[in-house]
Amino acid sequence: MNSQARIVQQVSYTNAKKTSRAIRAWIEGSNNTKAGFVVGAPYGIEYNESSIVLTLDPNGPRKVTNSARNGKDRPIIDLHSKDVAKVFNADDRIKVTFCFGRIVLSLHHEDTNQEARETRLKENAKLGK
Repeated sequence: MNSQARIVQQVSYTNAKKTSRAIRAWIEGSNNTKAGFVVGAPYGIEYNESSIVLTLDPNGPRKVTNSARNGKDRPIIDLHSKDVAKVFNADDRIKVTFCFGRIVLSLHHEDTNQEARETRLKENAKLGK
């Protein structure tokens, strides 16, 4: 079995956390490994309006870090910057989609739906509906 066949798509969830200097999104565990984001793997990062996309890239500026637990490698991706705060707010629920060579962080669909409802409510209130 080749490594790309190991994972087609896997989804997990995390939360954005506020720290003293920025917003943090933290991804750890076996899904990183299954998606090819092993300890030391270089990757690139792209910040979009509504998502953050991580892509394996041999020339990428960032590397997957390690926090060994019980003698086993534990791949960690720690996104902690003001760029993360442009996409997520503190305590936002984040949907993390893993595909081989790519990880996409986006707002949880329930939070997206809530934002849309609140926007409609405000617009309707302005129109007197």
